[in-house]
Amino acid sequence: MRSEGWDTIILSDPDHEHLVAELHHDAQFLLLLDREDGREAVCISFPNKDGHLRNRVPLSEFLERLRVAVVDLNQ
Repeated sequence: MRSEGWDTIILSDPDHEHLVAELHHDAQFLLLLDREDGREAVCISFPNKDGHLRNRVPLSEFLERLRVAVVDLNQ
């Protein structure tokens, strides 16, 4: 699915048991979403400069921290 520079690619990766989603912006890989721990436990990973993925973080935790950062920024 593509929208104004954003591209989501759903694929099967040999390192994961379930399908994963890659998010790209202007052809740059930004992050990977996986549901290895279940549909209700989606995790997010960001690439290092060398392209390898860093530690997985629960998406719900990441979104909460992002929300807090926006609130802090707007104070």
